[in-house]
Amino acid sequence: MAKRAMHWPPEGYIQAFRAVREDIRLILEGGDPASLITTAHHRWHAELFAPALRAGILEAHQLAGYRNGPVYIRNSRHTPLPAEALVDPMETLFTLIGEEREPSVRAVLGHHLFVFIHPYFDGNGRLGRFLLNALLASGGYRWTVVRMERRSAYMAALEEASANGRIAALTRFLAEEMSRG
Repeated sequence: MAKRAMHWPPEGYIQAFRAVREDIRLILEGGDPASLITTAHHRWHAELFAPALRAGILEAHQLAGYRNGPVYIRNSRHTPLPAEALVDPMETLFTLIGEEREPSVRAVLGHHLFVFIHPYFDGNGRLGRFLLNALLASGGYRWTVVRMERRSAYMAALEEASANGRIAALTRFLAEEMSRG
């Protein structure tokens, strides 16, 4: 039996990547990363799921704003914030990103806190990694990929940060991925 061809990355990921790349260009031209990301993350999310919208799998209202119900992370002890408590933490996240001067700290904390808050029903990890890269670019760092073969180490580091409040393992993991180029 022939193996079925896998088509990666999917269309929505490519669309979101292009939007992120354009926003990184604006950051590199002197745009304020916190101000840009504050609005751009909604567009990135919409691009990520645009094909599902076109196919009728999702409705437009499902991509408008943050989630309106609970979400759980499989195999995690961390339970994301309730839907009614998303707006203030997201505003605080973007304020903190704007106040932090060190790009690497801004990137790691921005990524972790975005994923911790988990503002959307789906796509939070992908958007968190887009956010990571936009913030890294603001400091002159190159694009960093979390490789599939290291996914379990990445998830363990995220779990340690989210469930136990210890971010050192996530910081080390991301530094290793950055150095792998």
